[in-house]
Amino acid sequence: MIAHLSPNSSDPIKRTMLDFLGMKSLEELYSDVPEEILLKSPPEIGKRNDHIEIESLIESKLSKKVKLIFTGGGMVDHYIPPLVDELASRQEFYTSYTPYQPEFSQGVLQALFEYQSLMAELLGMDVVNASLYDFGSALGEAGRFSIRVTKRKEIVIASNVHPERKLVLRTYLDPVDAEIVEAPMDDVRGTVDLEGLENLIDDSVAMVYIELPNFYGILEERAEDIVNIAHSKGALAVIGIDPILAAIIRPPGDL
Repeated sequence: MIAHLSPNSSDPIKRTMLDFLGMKSLEELYSDVPEEILLKSPPEIGKRNDHIEIESLIESKLSKKVKLIFTGGGMVDHYIPPLVDELASRQEFYTSYTPYQPEFSQGVLQALFEYQSLMAELLGMDVVNASLYDFGSALGEAGRFSIRVTKRKEIVIASNVHPERKLVLRTYLDPVDAEIVEAPMDDVRGTVDLEGLENLIDDSVAMVYIELPNFYGILEERAEDIVNIAHSKGALAVIGIDPILAAIIRPPGDL
């Protein structure tokens, strides 16, 4: 059996330390610990397993999972390739901030270019920015952008949007006195009520925003209709999408 070496665990070293403390045994050292919580014998934790055995055991347990995850709220059960951890640990990807000295940051610039190119292809867009902080700040920037482009001051968002992103959006829009209006949700389907949305859209709306999937983990099946409703009134349509989802449905740029 393999025995792992623990510092100062040999009997002679233990004896030396106990003598220095003026104690006769380990039991005397721990005499302040109540008797009822002391273990009388080592716990039964089974035999030691190596990494491969442990991984195989975990996979066999997970394969028997019969309950699906319907958590929602952006917590989606999906596979992350091991390569992602390796790439994310590289210096080129280690920070999300834009480099200010390009002559010293060619690796970062190349990584950002590759990221932008692949995201543009995945999302069906002509260009993709790469210097926003997170989901919420990207939504906030989209709101401010739409106001500048359309010269309008009203933003319509689906009521099933993540509540934290609503707060971030409000933080971005309050300084420009923009109004946020929530489109009603179909309580049965969990998606946007198209009729209710259409009643909200007029010539004062700068942007209509939905998420795929929404906060409840539901896919807006009529996303294209929502985009068309927004465009019919001269508003911009903005979609917050999980990039993994863009690989199996029509990307936002094609709607």
